[in-house]
Amino acid sequence: VHIAVGPQPSSSMIVSFATIPSRIVPPPVGGVKVGTQADKLNLVYQENRDDSPSFYNVSLSNKRWSNDGKSDTYWSPYYHHVVITGLKPSTTYYYKPVVKIDQEEFLSAYGPNVRQPGNM
Repeated sequence: VHIAVGPQPSSSMIVSFATIPSRIVPPPVGGVKVGTQADKLNLVYQENRDDSPSFYNVSLSNKRWSNDGKSDTYWSPYYHHVVITGLKPSTTYYYKPVVKIDQEEFLSAYGPNVRQPGNM
């Protein structure tokens, strides 16, 4: 997870994070849950689908460097970039990267409820 200053430095930030390998299509929708209390992340911001997620694939000369050790290609994870706006200065915020993969709701981007590529 990477955090950067957003377009409006005093009221926004950008949360970037990686998820599943890019060989899985369609890509998951990235989002970030935000709140002023750790147990109440009641705002959800979603990435702009026009330019996210990004990824790359590389042809390899040695199969042992591939994702599965069998193919000639390395698939990067999907890289998500979510802009959080409307933040207030001098306020503590809690956030959690989330993804949506064929579901109606966002699930944690990291943890036991994330479906792994073998289960997709």
